[in-house]
Amino acid sequence: MLSFFNKALVACGELRESHRFATAMLVILATGIVAAMVIFGLLEGVLLRELLIPLPRWTDLFAGAPIAV
Repeated sequence: MLSFFNKALVACGELRESHRFATAMLVILATGIVAAMVIFGLLEGVLLRELLIPLPRWTDLFAGAPIAV
């Protein structure tokens, strides 16, 4: 477990030294997060919300059908 923290510290130190890479990494990460939020927001708004068209109740579908005995 100690080697993980040592590697994390080395990686943070390298990110401090290379500002261009760190900036590019943050921009790409932020773009991915925003894109995921937009996609899930659209899917939730289009597919998961109730439809604006009033759908008939399931009992209304069989109101005129003859009863099979």
